[in-house]
Parts: sequence; structure tokens; C-alpha cells
Amino acid sequence: MTMSARLDRPITLQKPTTVKDAHGIATITWTNYEDYAQLKGQTGAEYYSDGKIASIDAVFIIRYRPDVDETWRIIYNGNTYEIVSPPIEVGRFDMLRFSARRLR
Repeated sequence: MTMSARLDRPITLQKPTTVKDAHGIATITWTNYEDYAQLKGQTGAEYYSDGKIASIDAVFIIRYRPDVDETWRIIYNGNTYEIVSPPIEVGRFDMLRFSARRLR
């Protein structure tokens, strides 16, 4: 079975964009990108080389796309997840893996 065959969970990737209104007040809007992911449940913590710790609720794997970073978020099954670390390339431009924390 190929890796892409396991991408069976519909998700919405959301990219933040800052827009200013007529008064110059900035607000964040979210642009939606529909996709499919493999979901690996994982509750715990992830430790980084700079000493930071992030709590992790899930690991998502999606098809590779160069624009996703840790400023994006994910909507899955009615819940919003923030990406807590830079996505990791799996294979050569094949997949992206990232850890996420569910916003409560």
C-alpha cells in the first residue's frame, strides 16, 4: 500500500492572511484549502533542540506542498488544530508530517 492510499481523512488547511480595514485595523482571515490526511493519534509532548516543549494531540501527514508552515492551522472533524512545529518532509517531495495541538 502506498503512503497516499492512507490519506483517508478529509481536512481543511487554513492559511492566515492579515488584512487591514478602512481604519487601518488589522485582522486575520483564513483561506481554506481542502485536502486529505493520514491521522496518527499521539498525545504527549515534543521536545525541541532549543529547549522548548510543545504539547501534541495529533500528527497529520499530507501530500507534499511547499507553502504549509507552522503559521497555518487544520480543521479536522469539527476541531481546530494549530501546527506546533515546522512540517517535516517525508520522502523526496512526497509527504509532509507535522505535529498539532487541538485548540480548546
